[in-house]
Amino acid sequence: EQLTPLVIARRRGRRTTFRSVLQLYGRRPVSETLSRAVVTPAPRARGVVVERKAARYALISALSPGPVEWEDITFEGQALFSHHTSRTHRVVLAMGSELKWGDASWTVSPAGSVEFARTARGVRLTNLGQTAVQVGEGDARIPLGPGQKRIPTRA
Repeated sequence: EQLTPLVIARRRGRRTTFRSVLQLYGRRPVSETLSRAVVTPAPRARGVVVERKAARYALISALSPGPVEWEDITFEGQALFSHHTSRTHRVVLAMGSELKWGDASWTVSPAGSVEFARTARGVRLTNLGQTAVQVGEGDARIPLGPGQKRIPTRA
């Protein structure tokens, strides 16, 4: 027997009750799980994790300023998006100023939206914002214009 993804939503107001059942899939059902992301400190952020096939997606939204921790990531910013498969792992820091991912850490000045993608050649940085930023890693400062991608070189 195959599992079928199913979402049941219920909303109740003073005078109305709304219910909805959705079964969304293409040609055949795909197993998918949705769970709450465990973040610390909990009052500062909320998040969800979706696991589908071999991919894992997480979206964490900060509710107040300050560092937020989720798994091996600590960030300061408005939001964090993570996409992880067996071949790729990338993190998007949205309107953020700091990211620590495993044993690496970066600063973004001024605060901006930057994608950090692990590749065979290193971490590829992509400025997703409309203004130029500088990404700092240790003593190095990497300038990134809007839409620009770079893989920093090691000296």
